[in-house]
Amino acid sequence: FYKDVTVNPGTFTITKREGAVVTFGTESKVYDGTALVGKVTATGLAEGQTLKVTTPSITDAGMLKNTAEFTVVDANGKDVTANYANIEVKEGVLVVKQREIVVTSDSDSKEYDGTPLTNDVVTVKGEYVEGEEPTYDFSGEVTEPGEVVDNTFTVVFPEGVNADNYAIKKIYGDLEVVKRTGA
Repeated sequence: FYKDVTVNPGTFTITKREGAVVTFGTESKVYDGTALVGKVTATGLAEGQTLKVTTPSITDAGMLKNTAEFTVVDANGKDVTANYANIEVKEGVLVVKQREIVVTSDSDSKEYDGTPLTNDVVTVKGEYVEGEEPTYDFSGEVTEPGEVVDNTFTVVFPEGVNADNYAIKKIYGDLEVVKRTGA
């Protein structure tokens, strides 16, 4: 019935997939003691395929490039990255901004009595991360009348707290001893 059938073997060529784009996000937040984890998305991957990637993270105030090595895996977890040509990678940036705090020392005055005038009260605008609240060491003092000095202080964070996570603005009150009256 089919006497003169000729079979010509052919070849099939499968080319690498083009047009895949991996985008690492740009994100920011104010320091809160928790990690800012980079996000990543991919477009142009074959159906059922996803990225396998460990994205970077940053906790302390600063900046970090959001990019990482990755592989494309199929539904079974098999690495199929070699099936893609020229995957475009768009890097992002992770930014943790310093937490802004304003600390103001009180002003105070008194009549001369021969003892130094000090005042160790501050008013704080802004919030520290729980467990990172500092103490304040005061160095401002005045004893003699006619002199006005700044109510100076330093901010002392608990051990292990990174002070660079805070942008602290100090406002110093005035300390003044006045001459005694009625003596």
